[in-house]
Amino acid sequence: MNHKERQLQILNLLNEEKEVSVEDLAKKFNVSASTIRRELNSMNKLGLIIRTHGGALVQVNKNDEILDHTKRKFHNYHEKMEIAKKAASYIKDNEFVFLHSSSITDLMPPFLTAKNITVATNSLNIAKSLTEADDCQLLLIGGLYYKYAEAIEGTMTVEQIHSMHFQKAFLGANGVDLEMGFSTITEFELGSKIATVNASDETFFLCEHQKFGRKSAFQIVGLEEVNHIITDSKLPDETCKKYSAACHIILSGSKKQKKTPC
Repeated sequence: MNHKERQLQILNLLNEEKEVSVEDLAKKFNVSASTIRRELNSMNKLGLIIRTHGGALVQVNKNDEILDHTKRKFHNYHEKMEIAKKAASYIKDNEFVFLHSSSITDLMPPFLTAKNITVATNSLNIAKSLTEADDCQLLLIGGLYYKYAEAIEGTMTVEQIHSMHFQKAFLGANGVDLEMGFSTITEFELGSKIATVNASDETFFLCEHQKFGRKSAFQIVGLEEVNHIITDSKLPDETCKKYSAACHIILSGSKKQKKTPC
């Protein structure tokens, strides 16, 4: 087990137990206490945990970036549903698309109306939603199960994505910033997101308006490397104008004083 996989399992344990000790982790992973201390110190610097004397506590992020996946899905739920519906309308008949695991892409399956499509995904929720879908061939990417996101991640996942070519890809991000571009709170999903962007002809990032101007720990790609951002109709006019100069903005929902795109 490499250090990234070990850190992922530590995060999963913290999500369940809220607190862990160096001694217990060393026994569980059959490594030295000093190895665990290094892992926890590294995770603490990234803002993934709260380091304590002899262990660690689960991190509660003020921006709700490290929420259980189910809780994140219902955070800003109406905006996310609005964005998911709009995103699904961009998938056309006979296309091969990738839906990367996120709290918004997980909401897309009920809105898919295109015929004879192939959907690749690393999301267990999306896979479950599409198992009985008509006119849709499902391709589930393999790898390590990431409980926090209910997704498949890891080296194997990245390698499989690298071997494919998608006409369109739909992804989420924890932050969208003019300088940093799109970013994520954890490096465990970073590799698969970068690989997905590189393997796609056309890329859509799905982000609620609250994500604009926010920076998370790890950059995924710059704004100029992405074709479209789909966001909700509450995005302020001034913000829309600033970001549309760098990336095509698509507004979901209806708002009379704005046109889509801005």
